[in-house]
Amino acid sequence: LLNKKVFVYLKKLQKAKVRTLLLSSSPDFLVRAVAKMLKIPTWKGISYKKGVESLGKREFLEAYIKKEGIPSKDVLAMADSLIDLPLL
Repeated sequence: LLNKKVFVYLKKLQKAKVRTLLLSSSPDFLVRAVAKMLKIPTWKGISYKKGVESLGKREFLEAYIKKEGIPSKDVLAMADSLIDLPLL
């Protein structure tokens, strides 16, 4: 489910109290389950509910850091796909 090196790094970040988000192009019900398992409170997946507009990963992150008052220079993003280039 998750690369062991990534899992170890995630746990180190969480131990250091670094806010962690899980943003995925997978369906929201799957992302919710993985986020719960990894103890990541803020997550975003794709919603397939009729009439629900879903923000892209970049837009979601931009809205989150603005709401939380986090300078963009303090944000680290990791990705596993070229699709994520706009996020990076």
